[in-house]
Amino acid sequence: MWKGCAFANAARNGVFAATLAADGLTGPAPIFEGDLGFFRLVSREVFSPAAFGAEENNADGFMIDKTYIKFWPAEYHSQSAIDAALQLRQELGGDVSRVASIDIHTFEASYNIIGKYKEAWAPKTRETADHSLPYCTAAALFDGDVYLETFDEARFTDPALVAFTAKIKIHHDTTLDPRYPAGIPNRITLTLTDGRKLEKLVEFPRGHAGNPMTDAEVEAKFRRAVEPKYGKPKADAMLARCWDLENLTSVTELIRLFD
Repeated sequence: MWKGCAFANAARNGVFAATLAADGLTGPAPIFEGDLGFFRLVSREVFSPAAFGAEENNADGFMIDKTYIKFWPAEYHSQSAIDAALQLRQELGGDVSRVASIDIHTFEASYNIIGKYKEAWAPKTRETADHSLPYCTAAALFDGDVYLETFDEARFTDPALVAFTAKIKIHHDTTLDPRYPAGIPNRITLTLTDGRKLEKLVEFPRGHAGNPMTDAEVEAKFRRAVEPKYGKPKADAMLARCWDLENLTSVTELIRLFD
């Protein structure tokens, strides 16, 4: 269950540390270059301060421009498989009854994290379901969407969906390994009941830095998650504040909208 808390806890710790610093709490000064500093213990190399300055001093650009936003609420390495599955479903006109078997060729990290454990084919918990390459792919093909309700117990234990997931075989494809982490390549091959095969490879799923979401898509994702809980008027107010974040003088003004 900690998977759902990790980022929130990191944010809480960051806010707490900033609050302590604002109130005058100090710590060791050479946190980067010291004997037990960041360079020696974490990065293992010394970065030039200039590299963190202007864009012209950073040949590859800032990392924030290379980050991604998950289009679907599932484990990162499954995003391209979900994308490929939804495209294949369109080719089938939504008729997945013609699918006899499904082969997913994936890279090492994906295979080891979400693709090789037998529990992934019959999840018993939400945490297993949203970290299952076969289940997430099967749900995308079967339902035509992957969203929060995909990981409700009633859905991931549905006999029809469990049976459909059983049609999937996962293969570690070493030819895909060099393309990660720049991309997250997953190739899906559907074998139909008439013997025909449909194949789709996606390396940069929607939301990846190589295939970024539009502002409208980010807003749509926000509304889909927030409006059922807070209602449209409050969601409108939240968005207005967020789109004007650079002019916000206090984060309290934004946080209060989430009460």
